[in-house]
Amino acid sequence: DLHLWIVLSNGTKIDAGYVGVTSTPSTPSPTTYTVTFVDYNGTTLKTETVESGKSATAPTNPTRSGYRFTGWNKAFTNVTSNLTITAQYIQQFTVTFKGYDGSVLKTQVVDKGSNATPPTAPVRDGYTFTGWSGTYTNVTANQTVTATYKANTYTVTFRMPDGTIIENAADSSIDSDSRVNINLVPVGLSFERTYPPKPHTTIL
Repeated sequence: DLHLWIVLSNGTKIDAGYVGVTSTPSTPSPTTYTVTFVDYNGTTLKTETVESGKSATAPTNPTRSGYRFTGWNKAFTNVTSNLTITAQYIQQFTVTFKGYDGSVLKTQVVDKGSNATPPTAPVRDGYTFTGWSGTYTNVTANQTVTATYKANTYTVTFRMPDGTIIENAADSSIDSDSRVNINLVPVGLSFERTYPPKPHTTIL
């Protein structure tokens, strides 16, 4: 508190009373910075005022069609200047695995440059699965991958009713879905049949 003192010529001090209050020095305002979060195209997602040395809070992860959000391009902790933070993405592609008849066996979305995982090898009667036609590793575009097969080979033996093998009645091996015209010259008979019945089949 401030008081007015009167000093007499003989040195005596007289308190003239209260005249005011001593002012207290004001506390300076903290330094603040602006942190702006923007999307890949520059759209502002959030703006935040942050005190020096403190951290900003990111907005909800943004979405972008055909891409996966991977994070932000710089740190926003211990802020000591105005910042613009940009959302980061990686492009994604769809890999579709199909059977020989065009049926969809599996679809998978993968990051650019990554690999898809094929489904279990599909089964096709009379054929052996040989692999996939198309690319599903280091993917850089949408891909359709189709199962490939090789026709199974079967051995067919032609016999007379008494068990005698008929020589040269037809080729000794045929592929799946082949149709063989069989001319049984020794007996004067002929017929045709589509194979495979079963591997190593004996025709009586």
